[in-house]
Amino acid sequence: MIEKLIKKAKQSFPKFKYYGVGSWVRNEKDFRDYDIQILPPSKYITAEWESVLEIFHNQIAEDGKYVDAHIFPTIKKLLDLSGPEISKIKDLEVPRYFYAEQIPNIDKAKKLFDNLWVKHRKVIGDKQQSKGLGNSKYIVREL
Repeated sequence: MIEKLIKKAKQSFPKFKYYGVGSWVRNEKDFRDYDIQILPPSKYITAEWESVLEIFHNQIAEDGKYVDAHIFPTIKKLLDLSGPEISKIKDLEVPRYFYAEQIPNIDKAKKLFDNLWVKHRKVIGDKQQSKGLGNSKYIVREL
């Protein structure tokens, strides 16, 4: 199912790049969802951002786990950083854009368009830092 969603997104929005991130990419057992970070073709927010995220909205994989997709422009810079470089910026708060049809239960989320929202989160979240991931290269799988 993930492959079908990515194929649909790439066909409709070929200028975007799609990355699997998180525990499923790190091959951790008992992961809870499929995290996908999307790199937009430019830093300028457009209606396309909402449309590409809508493809992944409320999607559930065959194993019952949700797909959690964000547009994350910062990923472009993170991919080139070493572990020590990431460690220096791990607590920096950066924007992540997501799709929601109703007001999300997320602190400080801000509506940008009809269903396009933004939230600010640390480059490496506290949970991931507790696993030592704040000192390593950013782990992704290009989809």
